[in-house]
Amino acid sequence: MKRFHFFLPSFILLITACGDQTLHNVQDFKPNRAPVIIKFISAHEAGDITPGLIVSLDLEAQDPEGDPLTVEFSSPRGSFRSMARNTPGASADFTVGNISGGDEVIVYARVTDNRGASVSASLEIGKSRIGPILTSTHEVTPVIKGNECTAVSFISDSDGYYQVKLLDDINEAAALDPNGTFFILKKGAGVELNICGPNYSGPLAINGIPRLRPVSSTPDKVAIIARDSMNQTGVLEYIIRVSGSSPAPGNSGNITITSLRNESATLAWEMAVDVESPQQALEYLVYYSEESAMDTPEDMDRAGTPFGNWTANINSREVINLIPGKGYYFNVMVRDVDGNRSAYRKINSAMPTDTPPIPGNSGKISTANIISKSLTVIWSEAVDDITVSGDIEYSLYYSLTGNIETVDNTLANGTLLKGWGRYETIHPCSTGSITDGIPYYYNILARDGSGNLSAYSMKQAVIPDATSPIPGDTGLLRAGSITPTGVILNWDKGTDGISGQESLTYKVVYSMLNNIDIVEGAEVFGITVMDWARDINTFEVTGLIDFTEYYFNVLVSDENGNRAAYKSLKFYKPDGAAPVPGNDGVFAITQVTGKSMLVSWTESSDNSNDNSQIQYKIVSSESDNISTVDEAENNGTVAMDWWTGYPAKVIYVNENGKKYFINIIVRDYAGNKSIYQTASATTVRQIYLFATIGKYQGKLGSIDIILRFRIPFETL
Repeated sequence: MKRFHFFLPSFILLITACGDQTLHNVQDFKPNRAPVIIKFISAHEAGDITPGLIVSLDLEAQDPEGDPLTVEFSSPRGSFRSMARNTPGASADFTVGNISGGDEVIVYARVTDNRGASVSASLEIGKSRIGPILTSTHEVTPVIKGNECTAVSFISDSDGYYQVKLLDDINEAAALDPNGTFFILKKGAGVELNICGPNYSGPLAINGIPRLRPVSSTPDKVAIIARDSMNQTGVLEYIIRVSGSSPAPGNSGNITITSLRNESATLAWEMAVDVESPQQALEYLVYYSEESAMDTPEDMDRAGTPFGNWTANINSREVINLIPGKGYYFNVMVRDVDGNRSAYRKINSAMPTDTPPIPGNSGKISTANIISKSLTVIWSEAVDDITVSGDIEYSLYYSLTGNIETVDNTLANGTLLKGWGRYETIHPCSTGSITDGIPYYYNILARDGSGNLSAYSMKQAVIPDATSPIPGDTGLLRAGSITPTGVILNWDKGTDGISGQESLTYKVVYSMLNNIDIVEGAEVFGITVMDWARDINTFEVTGLIDFTEYYFNVLVSDENGNRAAYKSLKFYKPDGAAPVPGNDGVFAITQVTGKSMLVSWTESSDNSNDNSQIQYKIVSSESDNISTVDEAENNGTVAMDWWTGYPAKVIYVNENGKKYFINIIVRDYAGNKSIYQTASATTVRQIYLFATIGKYQGKLGSIDIILRFRIPFETL
């Protein structure tokens, strides 16, 4: 007969393999605790560590059980001597070994009792000196011109030697040059030397201060290296700029005169480039002179007269207050940020002597032939004291801001509509394609044979706006979300040549017939559901009747009342009512097993009278939180996804002996949803017994047990 032995978890009986019982003293089971280090210190005060330094160490420890202790010291940075045992603890003298700059010196101690338990500790003695610390006295980066020198000075925090290097890579400054010159370095004393440009040809030292010269005109680095009595090296890095080249004028230095008047000339040039300076930092200065010696910067300084001031990033300048009839030489000088200068190529011209032409009819301008997108500009012929009328030339300018009243304003702010031409060929002048409803400003400039200019009186003209706005996305009107009582209409905003998009207004209409596809039809036959509203692109239509066909359209209007229609949208209002659950939503749960159950319900009905399209979804939850459609969809676990057919379904759950809440969601073909009434069922609880050799630990119902039993060998 097999017997099962149950043991409560409140005690455990220990039996040896042979059936003997062993009783031990409780003290025998207590673990051996490690020693405790109470103090581990050195007599060395804070400061730098040097090779050969002797440091006294003192360690104090104790053992919780009073066991004898052994102390061991170690360090990879030196050796120990004169080790002595104290009560309780030990002391030793530590000698620092060979170390490099920046090395950290640490000693270690290990305390062990006679039963093998131990504890370790570490102690930082200090760091070895890295090297002399050099400090620059410069606040800005030194700049060195090609044939000049500049002073570089620094201070050290210790005595030693120093050496100066000029390097292309500052990382090469880690080592001294054995062939270089060394100088004595005193703590706290300033040291000065000179760095010279590549074109410097003077002595290499003045009054004992050395002078060094880089090998190229590109930016260089300067490394000052110092070495102290411990043979440790310190490095001070300078970034210097060597400026040995002058900027190169653009377009080979050629200058053009773009405007010449009685008392002024406007010069234009291409901007220069420079090796060190960015182009936008280069500065320009215009010179003029009655002498021809204007070829070099030195010539211009001696014989020329500068006009204005140095100005960066320009390529033209007007020189004024010149004398009519006199000849002048002009030139432009450019300089970089280091003061290196270059000259462009001089140009000369005589100033005109006569006066500008006089506009005809007191400068009045008129317009004619005004039609949509076009008009004609008319003016009277000008006269001049030297140039005959037939040789005077004219040009037509326009502006949208009305700032072309004078010659200067017209040239600066106007847009050229018609280039220079004689009166017989350019007058009258058509504007070509322009925008209706926008004010345009026109002016005429007259030019005589000497280039003197005069301006007519500015004329404003506006063509009435007759252009309708353009519906967005080619007028496509879209039906968005369908609501229970209506639909949300969407469209892209329109555009207009005059009115800003934010100024356009919209109107929504509908009709039961397809007769609102154009503006006139929409305004006559359309029923307004949204009156004119500014800057919108969506509207929700409500109050529609199910199973009814509608036509919708949107009108867009600009600020001048010009209107356009989108493309009408045909829309069929679908079913908006949710189906009605059968049997008032009450359903049955039967055939409950450990992990399954049968759910049966009465079919729902729908106002479409087509119940065959109705679908069902079954959800379950361990909590009573699936009473509404939203709760069921957010909290429920899908036991049966949407399904059309006989209203009964076996569903499966995860655990036996657990209570589950069940509900059914129902929807019609239009997507309208409703829900049955929540029901619940508890799955059948199941118990499994196992017979095997050994022990089994698990759950039996809701009670945790430990099952231990032995089956005699002869019963197997």
